[in-house]
Amino acid sequence: MKKAKPVLVLVLKLVVSVGLLAYFLARIHIERFLQTLANAKFSYIALVMLVYLFTQAHQRGALDDFGPAAWHQDAVYSHAALLFDRHVL
Repeated sequence: MKKAKPVLVLVLKLVVSVGLLAYFLARIHIERFLQTLANAKFSYIALVMLVYLFTQAHQRGALDDFGPAAWHQDAVYSHAALLFDRHVL
């Protein structure tokens, strides 16, 4: 059963994804969607994609080593190492 569970979850995800895609494609006018996409400012689309990718990476913890919290932690470690070196050596 342990090997069947991941396969079952994958199949369920595929069925839901295909079902949602079919539902949305049946409800929109493809020509109007493509015309709207062609008239869109791609700088906005690129900005939205960057924001999306950044938030996904941040949510998954990929950016934990960046930012002020990490800089503060590095500074604390560096300061502690300097104090240790001065007192021990």
